[in-house]
Amino acid sequence: MIYETKEEFRIIVYLIGYGIFLISSYDTMYYFIKNINKWIKRFILLSYMVSMLLFSYEFSYQLASGYIPIHFVLFLIIGIIIYILMRKIYIEGLSIFKDIYIKLRQPVIKTLVFLFYPRMIIKLIKGIFLTIKGSFKRFFNALLEKNKKME
Repeated sequence: MIYETKEEFRIIVYLIGYGIFLISSYDTMYYFIKNINKWIKRFILLSYMVSMLLFSYEFSYQLASGYIPIHFVLFLIIGIIIYILMRKIYIEGLSIFKDIYIKLRQPVIKTLVFLFYPRMIIKLIKGIFLTIKGSFKRFFNALLEKNKKME
């Protein structure tokens, strides 16, 4: 199937971007699983490879209406080469992201537990309502006492 130049250029840009995505997603996944058990790591890698194979098939099928361009692999490799040239910057960004994640993990978990653990929320809401009720009660009692003294 022959496409217009504009359509071919769009396909080339998508293929280069997909090459960058493919290798950077592998680096991201490997960065976070490098210190775990080798059998679990193998299972995760196998799952990753199968999912990326299926994703690549679907991507290439949808990209050009079921037609896989002959230059698919060439521009995928160009995208991978572009990523490899920028890999050091990406890995540094991942380490910064990991540091931020480690610092924020505990407060975020505590907040989520606080928000989604019903007993604590019920206690909090009940405490707020009891405080408000007590404040109104004292206010109206003070008003009643003031009115009684004026009479």
